Amino acid sequence: MSGVIGGALGAWAQTAPAGQDSTPIVVTGTTDKPGEPMSRWKRAEADDVVVYSEGDEGQLRRIATNLEKLHALLDRLYRVRSRTAEPPRIEIVLFSTAKDLRDSGLRNIGADEGPFAKPFVGQRFYDPRPSGAVLAIARADQVIDTDTAKANAADCGDTGAADNDGESDAASDCIGKPLNHPPVSRSWESILYGAYAQHLMLHYVPNAYPRWYFDGIGAIFSTVVFKHDGSIEYGEQPANLTPMLRAYGRLDTRAVITGSYLHAPSKRMDWTPYHAWLLTHFFVMSNLSATDRTQFAQYLNAIDHGLSMAHAAEAFGTMEQLRREVRAYAGRPHEYAKTVKSSATYNPTVTPLSQATADAMLKRLVTHS
Repeated sequence: MSGVIGGALGAWAQTAPAGQDSTPIVVTGTTDKPGEPMSRWKRAEADDVVVYSEGDEGQLRRIATNLEKLHALLDRLYRVRSRTAEPPRIEIVLFSTAKDLRDSGLRNIGADEGPFAKPFVGQRFYDPRPSGAVLAIARADQVIDTDTAKANAADCGDTGAADNDGESDAASDCIGKPLNHPPVSRSWESILYGAYAQHLMLHYVPNAYPRWYFDGIGAIFSTVVFKHDGSIEYGEQPANLTPMLRAYGRLDTRAVITGSYLHAPSKRMDWTPYHAWLLTHFFVMSNLSATDRTQFAQYLNAIDHGLSMAHAAEAFGTMEQLRREVRAYAGRPHEYAKTVKSSATYNPTVTPLSQATADAMLKRLVTHS
């Protein structure tokens, strides 16, 4: 287990939207009055987040507390700006179902992910508004199909997947072989924590970065674990990594590093948060060689200076060595990081909302999206 990520996670991101002010968000709407019909919605307010949910109060309070803990961690890892540039509190809306999220009318405005394979599209909506960003997700675990053509091809490849990276190079032969690729689930909380990490990345780190790295930072913090002693574990391998790589293809390192996957999808790989986790984890949490560290720094520096990903990728030479290293890394145990114990306390304020206030909140969110 690694104790720290080092400077890698705090080194590269894009500039926050211009014109950010530090004025706290004020939720407009009808003031609750005695006798007003109440909604199912509740609001949790903390120092850095305002969270709305139709779920029970205990869950809402726990989520708001975890987000405050994650904020404190990311503040230590990422912050390069002064606290006077602290963004307004983000509003986070937790819808009950994926259908409710789709029907809300919210749409992604900035910090787009992917492009991911179809099962991973539309997991969350994000809008970095100058008055305060908005993030919305559904409180429903995502069920992901792994019974894909790539998974079947990998199974039919006999022993070719010796490196455990999820895909075989051997000739296809499925005669007499039963195939079983059950669906797997991805926690809605993991999507929330990853999206929150990406939100702060946009505000705290002023450099440009490739989109795959933005995806990877979200994936790394999506597996965060909040321990009872106040410590936090992060960077752990996501559950079902191996079946996901089998289902959606081996990481195509060259396509991602050069950016070609953005406009010409790789035939070998369908891009997912799991691929993003693997490549980003390799660069920021593995024991990189001096050569890899130098080449990666040159690559990111070139992107920060406006060069295309394809030109920046020239830092890796032919990329064959990098491809072999990443491929081998996929099949090895992966380190993670853990903070020290903490006695810090968090006490978000939870308020039930009247139907009028809840309706005004939802209307305002959509009106500004």
